[in-house]
Amino acid sequence: MIAQTPADYLLQKWIKVASGDPYNGTDISPIDTIKYKSTTQFLPNGSFFTIDNWNHKTGKWKWNDDSTKIGMYHTRINEDVIDDKPNSEVNMIIIKLTKDSLILGWQGPHGIVREIYVKTTN
Repeated sequence: MIAQTPADYLLQKWIKVASGDPYNGTDISPIDTIKYKSTTQFLPNGSFFTIDNWNHKTGKWKWNDDSTKIGMYHTRINEDVIDDKPNSEVNMIIIKLTKDSLILGWQGPHGIVREIYVKTTN
């Protein structure tokens, strides 16, 4: 059997199903994916795109040296080109990454904000 790498798991389409922000005083809140749908797909060429009810975002991503974080920055939101160079990179901590679940975290003003995703096929 071939060993799986973090990229083998990350490079697919994900749907956000829950999030947690210590600022809101909540641990994890489920997202009603019927009313609000947000998907993110990471591609092998280092690009990603996110589509939700209001925005279509594209950007670039890259691993850190030990594949425990990914740096992400947007290059386009809807029709607005932001920049082709990273002007504000967000270091997303990979809290969990398996073949069918992804938990990303980033440092908010009151603690680690978590975004929970599951693999989607559509």
